[in-house]
Amino acid sequence: MKINNIPIQRYGATLLTWEMQPAQDATAVEWIDKAVVPTPGTTTITFGTATAVLYFRGTDPGRIIQNVAEVLRLLTSEALLKVPGYRGEYVAYLTTSKIEKVQRSKTRRKLTLNFKGYLRGDKQVREYQGVTGATLNRVGARPTPVILTITPLADMDSFTVAGFTDDPITITNLSAGIPVTIDGRDGTAWERDVSKAADVDLWEPPALRDPVAALEFSDASPTVTVEYWPIWL
Repeated sequence: MKINNIPIQRYGATLLTWEMQPAQDATAVEWIDKAVVPTPGTTTITFGTATAVLYFRGTDPGRIIQNVAEVLRLLTSEALLKVPGYRGEYVAYLTTSKIEKVQRSKTRRKLTLNFKGYLRGDKQVREYQGVTGATLNRVGARPTPVILTITPLADMDSFTVAGFTDDPITITNLSAGIPVTIDGRDGTAWERDVSKAADVDLWEPPALRDPVAALEFSDASPTVTVEYWPIWL
């Protein structure tokens, strides 16, 4: 197992068990009096959960506790977990942890870690050029944000892309060969590491909310690059 690309063996630990539970996504539904069928509402997207049990061994109890502390230090914020046997990585947020002695051993400890988070796959990249429309079939089982980059061949007053939000996204004042990036993970827009927010008209961050997205571009000349990480569980 790796935490933020650091193998836990560095701290004298091995992974004993790993278990994931799916997110308890709930659909609001109401059965109105005298109605024949219920009326569904919106679905609330939530975290999944996971539990990891690590086994520590060492030459003395003090050193083991220090190693446990080092592992916990890696989990003080969002952490990326690579688990043997699973593709992709688990985006984890630690909720609780517990140290236990191993019976009749002074130099062995078990650490139980409970997380909320989600399993995501390897990054997907799609590139479009010379077209005014395309169909993107999303990989993954759940909605996911996208990183959208537009690189114009020539100066453009404006460029509009639809299919990632309810309303089209319009970017103005584009310069030839200079990419404009809109990051759906945090809603920011950049051009040459400088904020482009003043020239981007959008009401929500771009994302792939449905399994199939019908994309539309106002001009066929720019290169449109779409990056995203599939979310599975």
